[in-house]
Amino acid sequence: MINVEKNKQLFKKMYEYYKERINTVTYPKYELEKLTTQEKNKYKNLSETEILKTIRTKLLDQKYNHSLRVEKITEQLNKTMDNNKEFESISNTAGLLHDYGRFMQAVLFNNFKEAEDFFKDNGLSGHGEVGSRILFINDEIRNFEIDKKYHEILNKVIEKHSLPTLGNYNKKIDENFKNKTLLDKDLIISCALQMVKDADMCD
Repeated sequence: MINVEKNKQLFKKMYEYYKERINTVTYPKYELEKLTTQEKNKYKNLSETEILKTIRTKLLDQKYNHSLRVEKITEQLNKTMDNNKEFESISNTAGLLHDYGRFMQAVLFNNFKEAEDFFKDNGLSGHGEVGSRILFINDEIRNFEIDKKYHEILNKVIEKHSLPTLGNYNKKIDENFKNKTLLDKDLIISCALQMVKDADMCD
């Protein structure tokens, strides 16, 4: 099983790491020029660089706290459904890490819409896929205490959670079930994916 409480502490460390990246980055001129009049008026006592850092830190804080709440909602759903402890630890961890891609987006952009548009224009499905790539291709998953046997499941849940619908994915699961070829891993991915998406929407 995964020690969710331990990984919450490690998740906080990664949040602090990304916050430091926001605070230490040197912004090019074109970034400063992208500030809106509304943003400048809202933070008129700050320099343009400080405004960028303030906006992006707030975005990061928002997604850090959201991730903690989604993990908590997932935990409550698991208890209500009386799921086994291993599935509970997997889905709770997926809830914790589901928006990991938002951390990088907060470093690079002033708002999440612009961030999503940028990554979609570059062939990614959205922040879910961004997060799965950062964790499992860039190997930031090494900063957490999660056995490798859970990596594939978490990778799929994090990647797919931001899709508008899970219909095609769950259709595949349904077909496997009817043909009695359902793999346990497929079932875990499907159920954890639906649970995390529900918890995400609840928050």
